[in-house]
Amino acid sequence: MNLAIFVSGGGTTLNAIAEAIESGRLKSRIVLVIASKAEAGAIENYVKPRNIPYEVISKKNFENEEDFGKAILDALEKYGADFICLAGFLQKIPANVIEKFRGRIINSHPGDTRKYGGAGMYGKFVHEAVITAGEPETMSTIHWVNEIYDDGEIISQMKLPITPDIKTPEELAAKLLPIEWENYISVLEKIETGE
Repeated sequence: MNLAIFVSGGGTTLNAIAEAIESGRLKSRIVLVIASKAEAGAIENYVKPRNIPYEVISKKNFENEEDFGKAILDALEKYGADFICLAGFLQKIPANVIEKFRGRIINSHPGDTRKYGGAGMYGKFVHEAVITAGEPETMSTIHWVNEIYDDGEIISQMKLPITPDIKTPEELAAKLLPIEWENYISVLEKIETGE
């Protein structure tokens, strides 16, 4: 598969996917990275050192969702991308992109999308909610992307028990990250082999 990876932040999931490709675990290639902002750490940290083509496409630079989506679709076509991996991309994917790539867009969510998903529920906000609720465990969820935030069909969930030493959202995030990476890569492996 020719992957386009969408990022807004530091890009550790992008790096995990790139490392899985470099080690031969994944057969896909990253043909494009789309960042929602020029200062996304992923670009300096992981994209430029690997010479991966990237484009900064930010919703605020477009008059409407359709034009935003068209810019994304143009970039995907230009680089021959046929599968989209959302990796900490904080902007809602426009309907015209979902329509064209339905069944070929996945997202990673740091919690149970059915209990801790939806608009505004990302990153530390999910971890805060999970800790406040006193949950015994949290999880990494990989799901298909549709028109509604975190609503798409769940592909895979990997659980993490919340042990007494995990007290802050930051501690929970750090413990969950390696599980999120493994979950994402194993899902991509299954998609590659048609499982």
